[in-house]
Amino acid sequence: MPHGRNKLNTSSSQFEESSPDIEMYLNSELTILKHALDEHAIVIVADFAGNIIEVNDKFCVISGYERAEIMGKNHKFVKSNEQSDAVFVDVWKTISSGHTWYGDIKNTNKTGGDYWVRMTIVPTLDDKGKPLQYVGICVEITDRKQAESLEKSRTHI
Repeated sequence: MPHGRNKLNTSSSQFEESSPDIEMYLNSELTILKHALDEHAIVIVADFAGNIIEVNDKFCVISGYERAEIMGKNHKFVKSNEQSDAVFVDVWKTISSGHTWYGDIKNTNKTGGDYWVRMTIVPTLDDKGKPLQYVGICVEITDRKQAESLEKSRTHI
């Protein structure tokens, strides 16, 4: 393999369409992409009603919850009460209509500490365009929010 080239650069066209190797190839590609995403981001998957059906390790670390404690719970259990309900109404209106939502959310971890995430929520739609589930991909931005708050307080003194 040439330097700087990884399996993701390999073309699937090397397989015949009917080749049994194509499924193995595609699974391998998905495994690589999932690993990269899990290394970078907090990932939460919820069903159409907002109940958690999957989270990655980064979610467990930042929230302080074990997977077994959160599976099946509604995602709202980590919501901080400091953000306006209007924010969450907008989120739900956007994603339940089949659109992607982007924004910053303040959550509360198991011990009561707050953390901020920059979140993208993408609905998975059925053949009629109705949401089946929602995939939330987040990066923690707590340090940046704290720095912004500090800067704001300094400019108002």
